[in-house]
Amino acid sequence: MTIAQDDVFAAADAIAARGGEPTNASVRAELGDRGSFSTISPLIKEWREQQEEIAALPAEVEARALEAAGTIYTIARDAAERAYHGDKAKMQAQLTEAHTARDEALDEVHRLESVNAELEAANEEMQTAVSDASEALSQARVEVTEVRSDCSDQVNDLKSQLVAERARADALERVLETLRPEAPNSDGEAT
Repeated sequence: MTIAQDDVFAAADAIAARGGEPTNASVRAELGDRGSFSTISPLIKEWREQQEEIAALPAEVEARALEAAGTIYTIARDAAERAYHGDKAKMQAQLTEAHTARDEALDEVHRLESVNAELEAANEEMQTAVSDASEALSQARVEVTEVRSDCSDQVNDLKSQLVAERARADALERVLETLRPEAPNSDGEAT
């Protein structure tokens, strides 16, 4: 894997920040034993030259650089705080909206659960009523069948009685005919 200048400079800065002396071996170890000494060595040399240039700056330049860095830090911190407070206010408003939406959703869930319970109870009552009606209908069908059978038997009995009564009436009519004297008609003849 290729080692870049930034990698070597960052490793040397880290070693120096801990109070160590950046050497080829310590920089290579800081890089996780990556890179060859022939790659690291010229970059370490370049890093040292940069450090010497920085150290050779006049005190006034250093003071102005520190002042500028302090100003930049203050401006950046203030901007970050403003952004933080603005974001915090936005997030708080979003959180409040989310809580309100959640509460409304929970209220709706409770309402729907209540409606569902009522519908389930009504459905159970309806199923019971349907079951009762179905049972009553079955019973009524049985009773209708029994009544039809009874009626059919009674009709047959009445038909038999009617036939018997007609036969009896016919017989009585014949007896009456034989018992009746002959009445003369308008011509004076017996009929």
